[in-house]
Amino acid sequence: MYNGAQVASAAVLAFLGATKLKAAPNSIFMVHKSLSAPQLATVKKLKSMSESLILDDGRSAIILKEHLVNMPKEHWEQPEHHDVHFSGEDAVKFGLATEVGHFSPTVGTTLFNAIL
Repeated sequence: MYNGAQVASAAVLAFLGATKLKAAPNSIFMVHKSLSAPQLATVKKLKSMSESLILDDGRSAIILKEHLVNMPKEHWEQPEHHDVHFSGEDAVKFGLATEVGHFSPTVGTTLFNAIL
């Protein structure tokens, strides 16, 4: 998997599904707490949203902590207050990416474009 510019939010979790995780030298990663828009929500819907967000945050935290084993403690505390951005170099230091480099597929590799 290759981060050529930015991988953010739930895409970070999808990025972790690959075995080789490469980040461009100028790439950025962003993680944050789960979000939901409560417009026109009833009390029951708000309660359900709250329960869902707690589950989503817990699941995401487990996945991220399995991979970002070297991320400093202060970075783990930041999502309580704001989005956390870090560079491709930091992604390698923290354990999110395996290397920093430019996109270079192996000869004969089939490429897929996710942008339609």
